[in-house]
Amino acid sequence: MRIFDLGERLGACASYVREGARVADIGTDHAFLPIWLVKKGICSAAIASDINELPAKKAADNVEKYKVGDKVKVFTSDGLEKIAPNEVDDVIIAGMGAEVITDIIERAKWLCDGKYRLILQPMSRVEHLRKYLFDNGFEILDEKIVCEGGRVYIVACAQYVGETKNYTTFDIYAGSLADKKDKNSEFLLKKQIKVLQNKAKAFGEDDPEYKDLIETADRIRNLLDEK
Repeated sequence: MRIFDLGERLGACASYVREGARVADIGTDHAFLPIWLVKKGICSAAIASDINELPAKKAADNVEKYKVGDKVKVFTSDGLEKIAPNEVDDVIIAGMGAEVITDIIERAKWLCDGKYRLILQPMSRVEHLRKYLFDNGFEILDEKIVCEGGRVYIVACAQYVGETKNYTTFDIYAGSLADKKDKNSEFLLKKQIKVLQNKAKAFGEDDPEYKDLIETADRIRNLLDEK
């Protein structure tokens, strides 16, 4: 059976998976990503996990359809709750809000080990995800920006290094976007300016938090003017 093509979003996630790695795809939905990874020979084994029974059932049906049941296990699990540390190397958490992603990581303390790779695709508040990673000893190795269905997504690749990062508000709102010169990055930077300006409204103009947020928005605007 011919294997399907991944879209830009899941394709970006797949690009960060290490050759021969055992993968856990959290919030797998239809299990397309783990099926594709094992069919392409990138992964030696995979776990497709979803918190809800209906997506897990769809995932199991697809695993059977593409005849990869010997390599892909399907779990109904709240995050990484039912997944053992010795079962995986790379963990994909995609298609969720940043707060949900960080909660899943926070509850799986075994991820605080440099041997694991995290592949994270937040649907909102990427600044929250970056801040959490920096505060908790993770390093962001790379970020990719892709467009699919008229929406722009960020996919981040991270690893635990055991050292918290000194960062500025600019670092968490702009991230790697500051170094990229494509239209998708510019779109997201413009969006972050609005986020910063709206957040600043909660503070008085003399508040240091207000000044920091507005200065960060201005810095991003100046960056865009230079691109």
